[in-house]
Order: sequence, then C-alpha cells, then structure tokens
Amino acid sequence: MEKESGKAFDLYLFKRVLAFTRPYPWTFLGTAVAAILLTIFSILTPLILKEIIDVAITQKQRDLLMTLSLAMVGVLIGQVVCQLLFTYYANWLGESVIM
Repeated sequence: MEKESGKAFDLYLFKRVLAFTRPYPWTFLGTAVAAILLTIFSILTPLILKEIIDVAITQKQRDLLMTLSLAMVGVLIGQVVCQLLFTYYANWLGESVIM
C-alpha cells in the first residue's frame, strides 16, 4: 500500500501540534483571531476599491468617495495591525513551543 503524500491538511499532525500549544491558550486564540481578521480585511480591500471605481468616481459622488476612502484607510490600518499582531504572536508561540 502506498503512503499518501502531499496532503494539504493532516488532522493527525494538527492534533499533535495543538497538544504543544495547550499551555498557551490565549496566545493561540489571539493568533487565530488575528488570522481570521486579516483574511476579512484582505477581502474588504478589493470590495471597497470596486465601489470607489464603479460608483463614487463614475457617478461623481464626492461624499461617497470621501466615505469609501476613509473606509479604505481604516481597512488598511486594520490589516497592518492584524498582520503585526499575527506575525509577533505566531512567532512567539512557535518559539515558546520549541523551548
């Protein structure tokens, strides 16, 4: 019987890794939340940009353009903060597990 290779997700391996993170539940949870928020911000960026181009610019709605531009700045700031938190705490968690 051939051994399966190249799997995208190995549940057995994930359970083993999860056992090592058990002493750090809040850090693991914070890292997971930051990853989820980072994904949401990544999805919002092109959606807001689409609205800016399709509606605000083509229909010359200055108030909407200003609102969407501020929303884009907020999303980009949120994305940077989540990326920073995710990188810092994921590395901290990995180093703590290794020690």
